Amino acid sequence: MTSEILKSILVTCKDIDVIASKLYTKISHMIEDRGEKKFWEEMATEERGHVLFWKNAIKYSEENTIPDIFENEENVYSDLQHSKVLAIKLLESKEYGVDSRSFFTTAYWMEFYLLYPSLDMIFHYMSILSDYENPENDYEKHLYRFVDGFKKFGNISPEMELLGSLLST
Repeated sequence: MTSEILKSILVTCKDIDVIASKLYTKISHMIEDRGEKKFWEEMATEERGHVLFWKNAIKYSEENTIPDIFENEENVYSDLQHSKVLAIKLLESKEYGVDSRSFFTTAYWMEFYLLYPSLDMIFHYMSILSDYENPENDYEKHLYRFVDGFKKFGNISPEMELLGSLLST
């Protein structure tokens, strides 16, 4: 039987991806370069695809189809809630600049909040339970596209290139 805390974990994951989509949409509206604007719109669209995955997972949890898969659900939930608070701060922040490098730095932080190793177990179970597209491989492609976009549009420094390689490993 699925616990309420597992369902809360799934809802929090969905919420963080919603926030990421909103952030990337917000950035796309601030960009004038057509190629870069398209990049940010695509990143927002990918995040919305992830939201659909989480909604599907929540549905399965409500049907008690997903077992309790975390050793310490409370810690996972607490960590994800903390990431959600930080993601909201990023979305609402007026502190990041209005240049590509600042946008990518902000987005890097967002992507770090979306990375949580324990979620691999959810991806695994959902690949068994559902025919719906599982973002397990999509997340990796998403990160690589993000790093490629940063290299193309972000006026990259050696430090940021290192950060990008760490994010995509």
